[in-house]
Amino acid sequence: MKEQIISFKTAELAREKGFFGWCNTGYGLKKKTIALIGSPNCEFIKKGRGILAPTQALLQKWLRRKKIDVFVAPVIPECKEYGVTIYSLWYNKEENIGFYKSYEEALEKGLYKALKLI
Repeated sequence: MKEQIISFKTAELAREKGFFGWCNTGYGLKKKTIALIGSPNCEFIKKGRGILAPTQALLQKWLRRKKIDVFVAPVIPECKEYGVTIYSLWYNKEENIGFYKSYEEALEKGLYKALKLI
């Protein structure tokens, strides 16, 4: 099973909010995913020709260190919809984001909204 890489839009916001960690993937200037070799300090990123693209799970973990939790859970299993909630005691915020057709889509929306809190 392959982990989901965050979208270009979320990757841009993550960089703006200070995310800089070990990733095997990034986005080039044309918004296409590329494989990165070596550490996130590679010349490709340093020279501004791309941005890091972590997996959804890695960004979710990074947000937990910032005291922001993103929860995704099935609403009703038969409906195959997933609800997403952001909770942060640090920012005194709890927000239900909405309902989505897949877990990955719900998590992506939650991660993006959570980054906006920082």
